[in-house]
Amino acid sequence: MTSAALAPYNRGMGLRRVASLALLWLALAPAGAAAQALDSACRAAVIAAAAGRWSEATRCNQKVPAKVILWLRLVSGPASAGELAAFLAENPDWPLATALARRAEAAHAELLDDDAVRRFFARRPPVTEAGMLRLAEALETTNPSEAARLRRAAWVEMRADAAAERAFLGRHGGVLRAEDHWARFDRLTWARETAAALRLLDMIPPGRQVAARARLEALAGNEGDLVQMQEAQRDPLVFLERARSLRRQDRDDEALRHWMSLGAAAQSAADVDKLPQFWAERQILIRRLLRRGEDARARDLAAAHGLPPRPTEAYLEAEFLAGWISLRRLGEPARALGHFTAIERAAVAPISIARGGYWRGRALAALGRTEEARAAWRAAAEHPFTFYGQLAALAAGESEAELALKIAATAPPAAEPAHVAAFAGRELAEAARIFAAIGDRRRARQVLLRMAEIAPDPVDRGLVGSLAVALGQAETGVWIARRVAATTGTILPDAGWPTPVDPPPGIERALAFALMRQESNFEADAISPAGARGLMQLMPATARAIARELGEPSLADRLTDPQANMRLGTAYLAKRLDEFDGALPLALAAYNAGAHRVRQWLDQNGDPRTGGIDPIDWIELIPFAETRNYVMRVIESMLVYRARAGGAEASARHPLRALASARL
Repeated sequence: MTSAALAPYNRGMGLRRVASLALLWLALAPAGAAAQALDSACRAAVIAAAAGRWSEATRCNQKVPAKVILWLRLVSGPASAGELAAFLAENPDWPLATALARRAEAAHAELLDDDAVRRFFARRPPVTEAGMLRLAEALETTNPSEAARLRRAAWVEMRADAAAERAFLGRHGGVLRAEDHWARFDRLTWARETAAALRLLDMIPPGRQVAARARLEALAGNEGDLVQMQEAQRDPLVFLERARSLRRQDRDDEALRHWMSLGAAAQSAADVDKLPQFWAERQILIRRLLRRGEDARARDLAAAHGLPPRPTEAYLEAEFLAGWISLRRLGEPARALGHFTAIERAAVAPISIARGGYWRGRALAALGRTEEARAAWRAAAEHPFTFYGQLAALAAGESEAELALKIAATAPPAAEPAHVAAFAGRELAEAARIFAAIGDRRRARQVLLRMAEIAPDPVDRGLVGSLAVALGQAETGVWIARRVAATTGTILPDAGWPTPVDPPPGIERALAFALMRQESNFEADAISPAGARGLMQLMPATARAIARELGEPSLADRLTDPQANMRLGTAYLAKRLDEFDGALPLALAAYNAGAHRVRQWLDQNGDPRTGGIDPIDWIELIPFAETRNYVMRVIESMLVYRARAGGAEASARHPLRALASARL
């Protein structure tokens, strides 16, 4: 379809979207309206409470602003046990409920009134050591068995402190059993609190002494006879530490034997919350074996993952690797088919459903089952906001223009005017508007994210996203859209793919928007744990180098200024694109992980620019999960931004098609 053919459709879509947003904007009452609704006393009181000036935050007679002030005080100011308990009981949907519950628990632990303690914990079982011990005391005469259970639980969970441990044992040691000491030892060793675990060693029952001592040896990095005993290596933590040690020493053959002989037993003995650690270590070895060309062994290790079929990242990635290696490395599409089907059955998030469906189509095509392959691709293409949904649409025969039409036609879930009005009148919606009105973006975000979390249906999820947009919280809208899509499958195109800034020329606008969305969610003052800053998440050293090349060194001092950050970031991305001949997957991987790593991966896995490897396979072989995900998410969002912009951009060629080895 030509750009001219698209033009009327794009104009119509634009008008409908503008009209829809205008309606929501008015109905959801942006921050200015909230500011006008706040009387001067309440406005001053809310501002004072937000700053922690509690003595100035007492004069407000408006219902929701007064509750906002109360919530602020209960979260971080002076609060009684009764106030905290009452607020939690009456307002379970307000944000930071877990933090409030911990404050309430700590306050009730100080109460002398046993009846009040029992009433509070009847509604909300204790989760802290202090709460468990205070409830145990309150139940001592009425329910001694429950009191003993609570003291045992407190021992397992209490902090690692030698003096506190001695005091606890002196007062409550009589109720503790051997299994309680093991449970505490287990928690401490998984947390690598080895000094505290060592203090427990003499309390561990004889039947667990070998495993306990082996754990401490393994955590210390020792490989003595104790660690290598088969009895000890069936212990989940001993097994995992041994696997890590072998891998870090590049003893891959021994590591593989270790996994294949003892992995299933050790993993089956592990608690379910430890299973991601097993997969994280297993997949490192799988990818090492792939680099060595040991494809069959890599596939067997992946297929033996032993994870329950749930929509967890570990299970979905394990099934994918087992299927991908079977199909692309071993030429066994029939075996691959089962793994890709398993992904579709377990997945909830559109990105995972589409990934399974696209590769199921590839496996079916390899088996000569062409019509079934097209059906699989058409099903995956029902998720056009995802990397693999887009590839599936092209594989099924759609053009880029047709794919763009499908993306552009996607609207938020429709809401009736009465529903919008009722939503706008909810307390949390008003609280979000109040925080936005006083410029408190952080707390407005907390409220909006909580609203999205508790939204009961797609319509409410869409309204929360629209409220974020109406309040000028583009970054929060993206957060909401991501979470909602991942947990429910609902797509919020307006909230999820905003255009709140004007990128400078130098790279395609859709690409600039997509990269900023992935890097920072459009949060101009974002700072990563590693120190990357601003919209395009530039490291200061990188920014200084680019600023010097541009002849504008002062730009590097203003990384949280949107225009300065975009000027440097787009120049840096343009440089990476030029370095890798315009190959977008390579340039994006270099932006995220460094050009030196991309050159290393090209040497190891082949070059998609010269036909040495399918670009999709090249992306899937990136050894860093963060970088694999980054490349896919930026490319998929670039196509979304192209489609929403309309015009010639909407029908532009998919960036992977430009590569010599593309099979789209």
